[in-house]
Parts: sequence; structure tokens; C-alpha cells
Amino acid sequence: YTYSSSDGTLTEKKPRETLESSTTKVLNYLQTVGSATFKEINENTDVSYRRTSDILNILKQTPLIEKTGPKKEDPFVFCGNIKLDEPIDVRTIIQDIETEKETIKKLKQKLNEA
Repeated sequence: YTYSSSDGTLTEKKPRETLESSTTKVLNYLQTVGSATFKEINENTDVSYRRTSDILNILKQTPLIEKTGPKKEDPFVFCGNIKLDEPIDVRTIIQDIETEKETIKKLKQKLNEA
């Protein structure tokens, strides 16, 4: 509970959303719109201002998200402005790539044996 000294009320504090859940909201939003400004992302994801900022700063370091300029109004872009009908779970992409690499390796070995 939190106490408000201005009106003397006690309100129940809702549990803080996990970082993973917040990141998923931001990433899913960008996947479906293609590009958006920080303000648009923050307003449409129900993720706190500070957490949205932290998430976007980390995502900018990945190949998934690009910031198109230095200004606050410059949009963040998902994979070259691709818009998806349904967001994908990017947590599995690395695993999927490794699985496909293994499949390709096995196929190359079979071809070399033939």
C-alpha cells in the first residue's frame, strides 16, 4: 500500500511489471506498426517512461531496432520498417537459427559423402 499525504488515503500498489513483459510489449508494438516515436511507443504500451527508455536503449544495440536520428521525435524502426500482422517471439530466433545451421551442416555432410 502507498499513503498519499495530500488526501490521507491508502491505495493498493500494483505489482511492478517484469522487464521481460515490458520488453515484449514494446517489441510487439514495434513489430505491428513498423516504426514509432518514443512518445507513441510509451503511450501505446502502458510501460513506464523510464522503463521504455531503458528497453529502447538496449534494443537499439540489436539488429532488430534502429533509431533513425538523434532527435527525440525521430522514430524507432523495426527491421527496416517491416509491419507484421502478428508479432513474433524473438526470444526463439537465435535458437531457431542455430537449429537451421545444424540442419545445413548435416545436409552438407550428406552431400560430401555422396
